[in-house]
Amino acid sequence: GNGPLQRLQAETDAKGHIRCSIKNPLAKLPPCDNGFDVANAIGKAGFLNIIKDLGLKEPYCSTVQLQTSEIGDDIAYYLTTSEQVPSSVSLGVLLGSDAEVKIAGGFIIQALPGCDDEVIDQIEAKINALPGISSLLCDGESPGTILETIFAGFDCSEPESIPLVFRCSCNQRQVTGILKGMGPEELSSLAEKGEAVDVTCEYCRKAYRFSPDELSALRG
Repeated sequence: GNGPLQRLQAETDAKGHIRCSIKNPLAKLPPCDNGFDVANAIGKAGFLNIIKDLGLKEPYCSTVQLQTSEIGDDIAYYLTTSEQVPSSVSLGVLLGSDAEVKIAGGFIIQALPGCDDEVIDQIEAKINALPGISSLLCDGESPGTILETIFAGFDCSEPESIPLVFRCSCNQRQVTGILKGMGPEELSSLAEKGEAVDVTCEYCRKAYRFSPDELSALRG
């Protein structure tokens, strides 16, 4: 987006491993409605890019324009328009006085093929009647109990529970490949300075050090 955060990026897999980064973590915006002004921090003009590795030759890629710059709203818009799956996404984060994350959670509800429109209307009405997701989480509600409220009167069961765990997949081989992509001229320029070069992962902040001799060897 064109806001002060500039770019947010998140990666996850089916096992609950997740890593994310933000280009500029300091938005320096005043609170909005007693909360953080997410939409203006991201910026009202920009794009949501989705990349899915489905195990095919090429990953699936799709891009949609930001609609409200509220993350949940824009993900729901993408799912409904690009994947043609009616979806509701609600996300909430409550930060403490020192900007630490006190509570974070949310839900995503999608209509399966053949779902009756009347059922969708009933679910939407229940979602719209809920207080804000941050308020519910702050009151001790879990995503599971929130979904029980939404699906009261419907036959439903709790799905499999998978804990989310931060894991970064960076490694020496990957970073070496990035450096090789710089080209021989730029690698020579770095090596000639006679100083080691540190490449820091934007996700986990781990630094990979390359000596001048190692940089020279990468020229091929």
